[in-house]
Amino acid sequence: MGKNPWEEDPDVAALAASMRAKSPKRWLRLFIGLLVVAGATFVAAYYIPLHRAHDKLRDEFQQLSERRRVLDESLASKERELKKLEAEKVTLQGKVDERDAADESKRKLLEELRVAISSKLRALETKRLAASALAGERVRISLSNRVVFSPNTLTISKQGSSALCDIAGASRGGQLRVVSVTSGNEAPSVLAAKYASRRELSGARAAVVTNALEESCKVAGARMEPVGWLEDGDAKAWGTALPAIVIELALPPK
Repeated sequence: MGKNPWEEDPDVAALAASMRAKSPKRWLRLFIGLLVVAGATFVAAYYIPLHRAHDKLRDEFQQLSERRRVLDESLASKERELKKLEAEKVTLQGKVDERDAADESKRKLLEELRVAISSKLRALETKRLAASALAGERVRISLSNRVVFSPNTLTISKQGSSALCDIAGASRGGQLRVVSVTSGNEAPSVLAAKYASRRELSGARAAVVTNALEESCKVAGARMEPVGWLEDGDAKAWGTALPAIVIELALPPK
């Protein structure tokens, strides 16, 4: 086969040899370029999502930090409120204990007063002609009318005067409430004929006892309150059979 005319041309042969010499360098540059592009693509594909995830985590962290700050402030506020409530509870409990102690002390004093009077009226209590009890913040002493008055009169008997003065002497300056308790079922008597009603008779009895306490037992009138009381039926809550004189004593002021 014949050769092409340019194959024998020296210039063409020199150019071909030059291109064969430069061909490996061109491929190397192409390979390096591909590596750069691949690296940039990898960096872009990896870094951008990572950057976005980092921003998201940072925002979430800031939100959580703010939430924690709010919760810490709320907790601190609740702790302050709790301490305040505990302090108020301690103060209130102290007042309750103080009041209970005062009530207990008063109850003991009232019981001592009741026992002191009861010891003086023991003979009458044995015969159920007198009775003593605590009634709230007072000592209640009940005396049968048979003890206080002479029969069918409003005259204080000797025994009645002695009992009334024993009660007055133990009162230690406290207030006395003198209650004449008359039963609605009280049998008719000479006295009933002198008064328009049993209520008036009851009031008259209370007034006579109050005067006796003031005159014979030297109890100041300002310390006494006479009361006429008409009781339906034969109530036994007063401690003795009705009619009766009931004296309620309060402790003297401190």
